[in-house]
Amino acid sequence: MVLLENKQCADVGYRAVIESMANGFAYCKIVTDAEGRPVDIIFLDMNPAFEKHMGLIKKTVLGKRITEVIPGFFERKNDLLNLAAKAALTGESSEWEFYMDSSNKWFSMSLSGVQKEFFSAILYDITNLRLKYENLRKILDTSPDLIVVTDLQGSITDCNNKALEVFGAGKKEDLMGTDALDLFVSTCRDQVRDDMAKILSTGSSGNRIYKFLGANGREFTGEMSVNLFRDHRDNSVGYIGIAKDITVHIKMKEALEASEAKLRSIISSSPDSITVCDMDGVIMDCNQQTLNLLDFASKEDLIGKNFFDFVLYPDRSKASESMKKLLASGIVKHVEYAIRTRKKRELIVDASSGLVCKPSGEIDCIVTILNDISERKKAESEIKYLSYHDKLTGLYNRAFFEEELARLDSQRQLPVSLIIGDLNGLKLTNDVFGHSEGDRLLVKVAAILKRSCRTKDIIARWGGDEFAIILPSTSNKTAMDICDRITRFCSEAEKYPIQPSIALGYATKETASQDIDQVIKEAENWMYRHKLLDNRSVRSSVISSLQKTLFERSYETEEHAKRMQLISMKLGKALGLSNTEMDELSLLSILHDIGKIAIPDSILIKPGKLTHEEWAEMKKHPEIGYRIAQSSHELSYISEYILYHHEHWDGTGYPRGLRGNAIPRLARIIAIVDAYDVMTHARPYKGIMNRKEAVDEIKKCSGTQFDPEIAQVFIRLIEGMDEV
Repeated sequence: MVLLENKQCADVGYRAVIESMANGFAYCKIVTDAEGRPVDIIFLDMNPAFEKHMGLIKKTVLGKRITEVIPGFFERKNDLLNLAAKAALTGESSEWEFYMDSSNKWFSMSLSGVQKEFFSAILYDITNLRLKYENLRKILDTSPDLIVVTDLQGSITDCNNKALEVFGAGKKEDLMGTDALDLFVSTCRDQVRDDMAKILSTGSSGNRIYKFLGANGREFTGEMSVNLFRDHRDNSVGYIGIAKDITVHIKMKEALEASEAKLRSIISSSPDSITVCDMDGVIMDCNQQTLNLLDFASKEDLIGKNFFDFVLYPDRSKASESMKKLLASGIVKHVEYAIRTRKKRELIVDASSGLVCKPSGEIDCIVTILNDISERKKAESEIKYLSYHDKLTGLYNRAFFEEELARLDSQRQLPVSLIIGDLNGLKLTNDVFGHSEGDRLLVKVAAILKRSCRTKDIIARWGGDEFAIILPSTSNKTAMDICDRITRFCSEAEKYPIQPSIALGYATKETASQDIDQVIKEAENWMYRHKLLDNRSVRSSVISSLQKTLFERSYETEEHAKRMQLISMKLGKALGLSNTEMDELSLLSILHDIGKIAIPDSILIKPGKLTHEEWAEMKKHPEIGYRIAQSSHELSYISEYILYHHEHWDGTGYPRGLRGNAIPRLARIIAIVDAYDVMTHARPYKGIMNRKEAVDEIKKCSGTQFDPEIAQVFIRLIEGMDEV
């Protein structure tokens, strides 16, 4: 009776381990016909991993044939039936590799006979087998212990870098195929041979102290752990010996009994992080994946520490609850913890735990499988953030706005106010200064909106240059106050490159019967009305801001503009321009170089000669000025004069290389006036000419750079004027 109870307890422990395995496990029976030929397979048991990988549901397939569950299965996978029959009827183990279309993965299934007509199948995911092998290889080669693998005859088949170092081998080929007994001093070799034979006959591992023969004949004493090396079908194919100097050796705990030995085999070969703890959470054993996860170099550093010390608050209460459930049910799956590793990395892990019992029925330990899901959680969080936020401004996007609007459109939230805003001058900023400055303007306005609103308000980027705000439980008066605050903050903001300005409209839903879409439309209508009313003043403000920026950033000072205007008006009158042309010339004299606001300061105020690349950049300012003028109704009629005011009479100017009368007359006039003023006033890159020297230069360039007729009139005008 006691033996039966012990067996039942052990079975419960094994059951918990099998249920927690990452590898699939199934117990099956072969079905034969009257002549003893295999015809089908019946599922008798399987674990969750087998269900997941094979796409089956345990409760619907147990006791059924494969042909019932998956019609036509053997037509595509007929090799499985023959291999399963071999295992079940002859006891010969075999392996079957196959591809699962549903999961896009490769699997290896190990088939082993249990008793006549019955076999077990263990399913391994081998998609990342090579990567795992390479990682294992790295672990072996970086181990501080020497590791040697032999075949059953004792010939060396593999070793790590430490072994090469200790035994003075330059490369692995120097040791491969040699007799492992040569690594020991001659007096130990008989004992080593006897010990290996005993390990093979009993299947048990052994720790022995031997005298080794190292590089240059150096003898040293080491403690060596020897185990049978098994393939994935659990067949013995050789030995693996791990040795280290006895002076630094830390003795391992007593070997576990039969059930613990089985558990250790699963732990060591599992691709998942597996930790063995006592009932207080003290770590008794773990695999390499656990060391990697918790940032420990060796088991010796980790064993003895309490697992719950790695769990962060408040998840320790969750860990305590899962422990209670584990004691009640024997297994707990998929509990998520936040942990902090030895290197202070904070991770999210998915934990599944099971109880393992001793033969006596007493609980021996807890086996926990950990999976690092931090990247998955981070990706989920980032995807969620990006799906609801505008990447540039950090505000909510339209999708989130509409979801929140639907959520807040309730009687409990009334009154609900909405603000719709449209940013002024974005296209002009993009065209003149580039999209990076346009983006900066959007970010600046987004910051003003956040500063103006309350924590509970939902601020979203509605479209390219449009914003929308939901104000829960907010009256119409408060919405108006918020709009006024936004306008005030815009007026107080930094003016470079242009003054932030936004047209706003607001509306309020005060009763449940009002349609929220109509409230949005009302807010939009008010916004468009304000935009139309403010359009002229906004444009004037933008142009004024641009002009002020030009004066601040270059040598185009207000004094220069006044001199240009004075001389231009006198020259225009002398040339007999009409009143309309005089008005255009007056504005042109002030704004002809407005495009320079988009030229870098390093070029504008450079004291020396410009490089070829800098000059090419400077020559862009007429085209930039043209785009600025085109964006404003008040300036559009002088845009072509701005574009062509650096063209030359002989066609050598820029940006189009126009010649003669093809150059607009006002552009020809302003070119002479601008050249004269520059020559007669100080600039860092040139000296000052007197009136006579400047007039001589105009005469010299007449007919090449300047219109000769306009130049002649200009010279007479200057010679008859007082000093300007």
